[in-house]
Amino acid sequence: MTNGLSDNVMVYAIDTTTGVITSVGSPLATGSFPRFVTIDPSGKFAYVANQGSNDISIFAINAGTGALTVAGTVPAGITPTAITIDRVGKFAYIANNGGNSVSVFSVNVTTGALTSVGASAATGNQPNSIAIAM
Repeated sequence: MTNGLSDNVMVYAIDTTTGVITSVGSPLATGSFPRFVTIDPSGKFAYVANQGSNDISIFAINAGTGALTVAGTVPAGITPTAITIDRVGKFAYIANNGGNSVSVFSVNVTTGALTSVGASAATGNQPNSIAIAM
């Protein structure tokens, strides 16, 4: 879960029998005003779109506990509001609200690092979300 005014992200474990959630670890710092979090298909990495700092925070996920550790940050477009990853975990797509565009990054499946694959694609005014058909 992102906390926009606290500039951090939190993790919760879910009891699959009762649905009760409990926090896992302490909140971790993100960039400014985090808006959206997504997890890659392998479950190894979490990505947070930080609207206020125009970047993406990358976190490694501990497979046993679900706890996050910082794995890096990458610049995004202007005012990124959402991020999604394709079903095989090869590409990340970022909706840039202030830039009226979508940025595309390749995903390093070993480290979680993102690398831009070229110029952003134009969208309509102020995109806020993005989805990919699976």
